[in-house]
Amino acid sequence: MRFHSLKSYPQLKFDSIAIPFIFEDVSAAIQVWCARINGFKKTVEEEIEIISNQSKDKYISKLTRERLKSSLKLKRQYIKQITDHLKCFDKYAAEQYVYSGNKVAKNQGVDSYINNIFRDWCWNNGENEELLESISYVVEDDYHAGLTLTLGAGASRCSYDFHQKYEAKHSVLLDINPVLLGCAAKIINGETVTLNEFPLAPLKMQDFSVEQECKVDNITQQEFSFILSDALNAPLTEKTFDTVLTPWVIDIIPMDFKEFILQVNRLLKVGRLWVNTGSLAFLHSKQQWNYSQEEVVDLLKKYGFDDIQVNRSKINYLNSPHSAHGRIENVFSFSAKKKFDSLPLRKFNYLPDWINDHSTSIPNQDELMVHSSKHLLQAQVLSAIDGERSIIKIAKLLAKQYDMSEDSAIAAVRQILIDNL
Repeated sequence: MRFHSLKSYPQLKFDSIAIPFIFEDVSAAIQVWCARINGFKKTVEEEIEIISNQSKDKYISKLTRERLKSSLKLKRQYIKQITDHLKCFDKYAAEQYVYSGNKVAKNQGVDSYINNIFRDWCWNNGENEELLESISYVVEDDYHAGLTLTLGAGASRCSYDFHQKYEAKHSVLLDINPVLLGCAAKIINGETVTLNEFPLAPLKMQDFSVEQECKVDNITQQEFSFILSDALNAPLTEKTFDTVLTPWVIDIIPMDFKEFILQVNRLLKVGRLWVNTGSLAFLHSKQQWNYSQEEVVDLLKKYGFDDIQVNRSKINYLNSPHSAHGRIENVFSFSAKKKFDSLPLRKFNYLPDWINDHSTSIPNQDELMVHSSKHLLQAQVLSAIDGERSIIKIAKLLAKQYDMSEDSAIAAVRQILIDNL
């Protein structure tokens, strides 16, 4: 990939921390985040309006009214906290753009992974230590990480702990999400980030909305750099890094894992180490991309890596001390030494060639038809809602159009409505 000098890219400021924003189409990427910030504000404002109306119900108890009022206060604070953090985008909000083939992944919303910030820098419930221990099973204690890159750093606690344990000379933390990386940059540089948590299953009344202070205790001066960019098209010089770390990322990226191996291979020096940890739960629509643990190891060997160490460890995952909800993850950690340079790397495009080249024939794709029919059915159900029609009435319309039984149509309408509540 060819990028211009760093000076040609904007430096987004998160308070006193400036982070380069490096994409091939900078305007498009910025405008995606501007749109998502507006969408976030609208969504939370709608939640506030609903809660406000419910709090006026004369039949609710005093305790319920107090809880709703507390939630309203913290929801309003939450909008300000997030928008203040992302005010560096304000000056770009009026710009227009056209997609050039790259985009921000759909799963990267403004607060999609907000609980990761609390886990990394607030809860102090042992999860970070457990994750670092899972890495220790595949990396020797006396390993020196050298110049280290984290692809998909997120809220960055794993990168921070890895840096210290393995005495990294310098760590470059790269992520596509400005909420996560911006907060991480401020915290690692000694600031405290105040952010409201809304637990999924609150334990007590005071746990429905909690103001949290996210910080690191006893911080020491460390060498860190931060880059807002796409880990699938990392704008970095080949064979630069002694260590590449990928925490909680390989199974959520929207590309074939073997293509991602080529990306890591390109960035690593020969003889140096790729370290991975996190879940291994590929959920691609293309079943051939949903690799098993054994296939992952086989692909690593095929595309330039050997001396592969593998471990499975059960660790706690997103267990907020304010929530009854949480789970255990059986994380998949590996280390793999780069043996040789692999195939030339192709630039990854989120969109297929036939979208970008308007003269190219659109392939006959059964999968595309299936997705289209699902969206069409959902759109028809939602558009049939007029304030008077019941589920049965909408189902009768559907049954007639699609030659379905009335019972099947009722079940379909009900499920679509549940999914959109």
